[in-house]
Amino acid sequence: MDQVKERSAEIYARITDTIFAVIMGLSFREYYWLLAPPLPSFKLAILIFGYLVVVLSRVGYHKSISLKPYKDSKRFLVDLWILYMYVVLAFAAGGRDSPASVATVVCAQVGVFVGYLLWDSLKKLEYPDSQSSRVLITIICLLIATVILVVFFQPIPVDQDIFLGGSLHDWIFLGFEYAVMVFFWGLKIGR
Repeated sequence: MDQVKERSAEIYARITDTIFAVIMGLSFREYYWLLAPPLPSFKLAILIFGYLVVVLSRVGYHKSISLKPYKDSKRFLVDLWILYMYVVLAFAAGGRDSPASVATVVCAQVGVFVGYLLWDSLKKLEYPDSQSSRVLITIICLLIATVILVVFFQPIPVDQDIFLGGSLHDWIFLGFEYAVMVFFWGLKIGR
C-alpha cells in the first residue's frame, strides 16, 4: 500500500478510536449514578450489554484493521454507522427518570449486524483472499438477531412481573441478545 493510503488508513483508525472513546465517556457521564455503586438492575444489565458490545467490537476492529487495513474510505463510512448504533445501544438503558428499552436494544442489534455485514463484505472485496467464513458468521448472527426482533414484537403470553426493573419478557430477550453477541465475538475474535 502506498504512503497516502497508509496514512489515510491510520487517520480512519484514529477517528474511529476517538469516537469509540467519546461513546464510552459520554455513557460514563450519563450513567455515573447507575455505575457507582452498581446495584443489580435491568438498566444496569442493558448498560453492561452496550459496553460489552462496544469493547468486544473494539478488540475485533483492531485485530481486523491490523491484518487488513483500510484501502479506501468505504469501510470507514460503515464504521460511522456501526458507531451510531453503539450510541443507540449505550443509551438504551434510559435515563435516571426514563425507562430502559429492550425494544431499542433488539432493533439496534439488527442495525449493528447490518453494519458488520457491510463491513465484512467490503473487506472481502478489498481483500479477496480473506476468509469467507467470517462473512458467513456475520450472516448467521444477523439472521438470528432478525428472528429475535420479529419474535420480540409478537404478542407472547408471558408473566409481566417486574424483576429488578424489567419484565420477564424483556429479561429473556436481553439474554438472547447477550447470547448472540457473545457467540458472534467468540467466533470472530477467536479465529
